[in-house]
Amino acid sequence: MYTINYERPARVWLEKLAQKNPNLAAKIVKKIDWLAENADQLDHEKMKGHAELSLHFGGYRILYLLDRLRQKVIIRFIDKHDKAYQRLRRGR
Repeated sequence: MYTINYERPARVWLEKLAQKNPNLAAKIVKKIDWLAENADQLDHEKMKGHAELSLHFGGYRILYLLDRLRQKVIIRFIDKHDKAYQRLRRGR
């Protein structure tokens, strides 16, 4: 199983979501845990022109990096579909 590292933007976003909608936040964390457990078996969706990969969860996107050598999933940020891609284009 891969370990999960949350970069600050993802961690802050999840904390805010947990205050507003703890059920949804828990489901997203569960999806990320699933990603870490199955990282070697998945066909990861690479973002065109970027190093980030994308995991879909309903209307949300979890953008992450995969470090196979260190067996880490690095969660860059999470947001609604359009906002996640806008953040990616801005480089944040």
